[in-house]
Amino acid sequence: MFLGVKLRDKRQQQRLNQLQLASGICTQATVSRMERQNIPPSIDVLIKLCQRLELTLDQVFSEFSTSGAPTSNLFLELDSCFIDNDFKGLNNLIEEFEIEHLTSQYERAHFYYLSGYISLLMHKNSEDALFKFNFVLEILNNDKKSIFGLLSYIGIGQIYYQKQQIDKSKHYFELVLGAIKKVYIQNDTQYFWFAKAISDMSVFYSNIGEYKISNELIALGVSPSKGYYSTIFADKLYFVLSVNHSKDSSIDYKEISHTLTTARAFAEYNRNEKLLVQIDNFIHEKNFKLIEILPQKASNNDY
Repeated sequence: MFLGVKLRDKRQQQRLNQLQLASGICTQATVSRMERQNIPPSIDVLIKLCQRLELTLDQVFSEFSTSGAPTSNLFLELDSCFIDNDFKGLNNLIEEFEIEHLTSQYERAHFYYLSGYISLLMHKNSEDALFKFNFVLEILNNDKKSIFGLLSYIGIGQIYYQKQQIDKSKHYFELVLGAIKKVYIQNDTQYFWFAKAISDMSVFYSNIGEYKISNELIALGVSPSKGYYSTIFADKLYFVLSVNHSKDSSIDYKEISHTLTTARAFAEYNRNEKLLVQIDNFIHEKNFKLIEILPQKASNNDY
């Protein structure tokens, strides 16, 4: 498990703020995510930060082993690109990697899920994505306790939703709905993928008008699960909750304003500019008002 607190403690010992630590290596937001959410950056960025702080890699991971390091480093880079929405970088890593280096079923499932996601999102090739998602399920023998199996079901459901084949789409999302609480979570990275699954599902059920199911998923997503928590999807989840509440005449206007304010606060914190535009457009369209004071933009000072 990546230990962002080790990075923060060493930075503070050296009397550096986040911006000073990040200078010339990465953004302050990357350092903030590392320290607050235990989300590691790409391996080259992590090495440079550790060198600046005179730390070793084994000091920032609770479990560190040199065995399997090449693939461990690969997935650290792949996941960091995904988290940072660097899909071009993710695509380049996938294209350059030699697949025969993957030694376990879990690694192969992880790799082909990401490859399928890139096929769908970046290349707009739903047939290729569908093949890769189904290949993940084949690798895992349709194991519904594996997060990448569940994410592949979601991916297939999203493809059918794009094709406006709602019944087929619902079938795959329902497979996940019955299994998501049983998924195996052992570290922060696995929790990130669990949270992504929750976020994708809440959006889908909101889109098809099943707001009760969507709201139940959102409640799961904004609460700690098995000792893990991350704010990375909280902005989207609270925004979807606001949209859901706006469809329910029994929900008080002030409650919707509260969830919108919360969504916007998390979006500001996550520096999610795309979602901020969506939230502001929704506020304007529906004539809502945020509660009291809008959250302030993060400064360059320590948090």
